[in-house]
Amino acid sequence: MDLEFFIKKQSEISSRIIIADLLEEVKVVAGADCSFDEKYVYACIVVMKIDDFSVIDFALAKELVTFPYIPTFLSFREEKAIIKSFYKLKVKPDILFCDGQGIAHPRKAGLACAVGVELDIPTVGVAKNKLCGTFKKPTNTRGSFSYLYYRGEKIGIVLRSRSGVKPIFVSPGHKISLERTREIVVKTITRYRIPEPLRIAHIFANYYKQGKISRMIL
Repeated sequence: MDLEFFIKKQSEISSRIIIADLLEEVKVVAGADCSFDEKYVYACIVVMKIDDFSVIDFALAKELVTFPYIPTFLSFREEKAIIKSFYKLKVKPDILFCDGQGIAHPRKAGLACAVGVELDIPTVGVAKNKLCGTFKKPTNTRGSFSYLYYRGEKIGIVLRSRSGVKPIFVSPGHKISLERTREIVVKTITRYRIPEPLRIAHIFANYYKQGKISRMIL
C-alpha cells in the first residue's frame, strides 16, 4: 500500500480545518463510533440533548472494510461509514464527537478532522490513548486537565474524566477552539470515563454488529 498517497490526502485535510470557536450555544450533541468484524465496519451516530442526555435520534450504516488498521490512518477505515450514517440522521447535532483524534495527530488529520471537513460541521476528537505529543499528568481529581504539546504547539487536552482513572485525550477536529472543546466535553461526562454520546454510540455500534438492532424506535 502506498501510504504516501494517503499522507497527501491528510495534508489536504489539515490545510482545510478551522480551529476557532464558531459555535453558538450547544443544545444537541452527537457521538460517532464504529465496530468491526472481518468484513464490515459498523458505524453508529447517537444524537442527544446535552442537558439531560436523552437520545433523540440515531443512525446506523455499514461498509466493507477496505483499509487495514494502521496507526495515524484511522479515518480511512471509518470515515465513509460515519459519513453515511450522518446523512441518515433526521436531527442534526450542533457538534459531533468522534472516537479518535482531532488535531492531536502527527499531521493534524485525525478522524474528527476528516469527518468535520467532509461534513463541514464542528467536530471533536476524543481518544482513550495518546497518538503523539508530550504532557504533564493532570491531578487525579475529576475535571483536572493539562495540555498536550507536539513540536512546540498546543494540540490537545489531557482530561481526567473520573477521579483516579486514566485520562482521555481531547482535541478539536473542525470549527471549534481548543478551550471550547474542553468545555463541551466536560459537560457530557457522567459517571463514566467516556463522554455519554460516545459511550452510547459504542454500545449501539456493537449491538449493530451483533445483529441485535437494525433501527430501534425511540
